[in-house]
Amino acid sequence: MVNRVRHHLAALAAVGAELFSLVEEFGKAAEATQNMADRLNLTWREVRDLEQMANIAGVSISGLQRASVRMAESLDETSEAGQKTAKALAAIGVSGQDSGELLKSFLSQLAKIPNDTERIAVAFKVMGKGSQEMLPLIKNLDELRYDFLPLIV
Repeated sequence: MVNRVRHHLAALAAVGAELFSLVEEFGKAAEATQNMADRLNLTWREVRDLEQMANIAGVSISGLQRASVRMAESLDETSEAGQKTAKALAAIGVSGQDSGELLKSFLSQLAKIPNDTERIAVAFKVMGKGSQEMLPLIKNLDELRYDFLPLIV
């Protein structure tokens, strides 16, 4: 009887350790998402949705972070790079007061471009070489946006 109790206690301890590990991993993932949200000037939910879109497309969300930095530079139109990016964003009707608003507007406007080639060309003007790694996401934005309508309407 004592051995049975010990066996059950050992099993419960193992389950407890595994649950603790899962909670710890979830906490780290949530913290990473919040850190990305802070960097992109988006809400935690918006970043989570972007991460899910990126995962479905098989790309890393880090490319969007670099695009957001380029768009933030466009808010300071004194640099040559900022002026080029601002011009490309204005050409497709992107607007916003901060990098998060610009990123959401950019994705929304990009998704409205029906021709893949044109969509990729516009993305390249804004994102530069970083658009190459984001091609699967960019090419499928029009389909993905229906799954994530609150983010890129």
